[in-house]
Amino acid sequence: MQAKLAAKLESQIYDIGEVITFGQCDGRIVCVTTQDINEDEIYIIDHMIEFESLDTLRCALQDRRLVDRFNQILAMNNSSNVPTETEDIDVSINRIVEYIVPIVGSYTSEDKIGEKVYYILDEIGQQLLPHTSDNENYFNSTIIEHNGCMYTVIWPETSIEEGTVVECKGLPSGVVKTNKLFSALTDSMEYEHSELKSILLTNEYNVTTIMSRLGLSTAYGLCLPVWDLPKEEFKSKFSSDAPLDILVSLFLLGSSIPLFQLEKVLGSSLVTALDSMSALYIDSSSIVTSLIQISPVSIPCNADSDHHNTVYLATDFAYVRNLRFEPVMYIGPDSLALLHGLPYGRGTTYTNLLDLCAGSAVQAICAASGNLVESATCVELNERAIRFANFIFVSTTSRVKSA
Repeated sequence: MQAKLAAKLESQIYDIGEVITFGQCDGRIVCVTTQDINEDEIYIIDHMIEFESLDTLRCALQDRRLVDRFNQILAMNNSSNVPTETEDIDVSINRIVEYIVPIVGSYTSEDKIGEKVYYILDEIGQQLLPHTSDNENYFNSTIIEHNGCMYTVIWPETSIEEGTVVECKGLPSGVVKTNKLFSALTDSMEYEHSELKSILLTNEYNVTTIMSRLGLSTAYGLCLPVWDLPKEEFKSKFSSDAPLDILVSLFLLGSSIPLFQLEKVLGSSLVTALDSMSALYIDSSSIVTSLIQISPVSIPCNADSDHHNTVYLATDFAYVRNLRFEPVMYIGPDSLALLHGLPYGRGTTYTNLLDLCAGSAVQAICAASGNLVESATCVELNERAIRFANFIFVSTTSRVKSA
């Protein structure tokens, strides 16, 4: 194997494309073997681009040929970020940068000790799925240096048959996180969520408490301006190890926290369940990031009382975009305006509610939770949005169903 690698490095032979092609699996592009691969084979994956900062990346992307390569990848991944042919080059570059940033890898430069060099794998490398524990058909990977250049090298753990969807162990953490984000809340219906809701309520994860801590105006009323929250000025207001600070930092502000802190609040079994349904990403350093945003909504009990019930809604964070899927829209100003228009607490109850293009199902869930309707049906084409809504149905109300 070492002799094969040395020869390929010396001649810069990137032959992974001779044994792998693209296929479809569960709505995404995957890598499939085109022939039997012996366990003593080894391959090199090209780095499409390397850069030291976003400024150097933007300079490199002035090359139209590189822009065209990235545009092809965006199209392969069904990204909503694919530019038009008439689009200005600077606008195209901004789109590409937004796509790249979450999935880059990095290594330490030997030329500049301690400084990181960022890289992105070529078309094949980007489509490799991270290895899962139940799949025996995978490659191992590492980065090696040869003649002053860095290469990603992969080799099969065991022999792999032709026509096999292959995964890879050792991909950049950004790639692993992005692929897990793709599967967020998969199989969430298999878990009981009342425990999570109870913990959120007990620790006052509600609109009134959070807005007070953030120093925001009560003008937002029923919900929080979630699209504007993941900023350092807000994160600093929830920086202690108190349970509410940990919950808000993780699920609302998008901060990463140590695993041991989260387990103290949720318990190890609930953390494991959330990790299993891809609601959380836990890296190799035991740092946890939430892959979903949980937004509290305050529902008035009746027109003459200040008492409110709290409903929790699951969406993607506002900054999740331009990847391989259509994200679940955060609770934005339009949704807030519709929520304010519902006749809470006026003694009027409707038999059925039909929520078309429901998205996160915020209107139906809040109407059902506010006792405005006896039942609600949500219709949505985005399978991801349905998963997110079903997660809330289980933890909030049994009077809402998806279609």
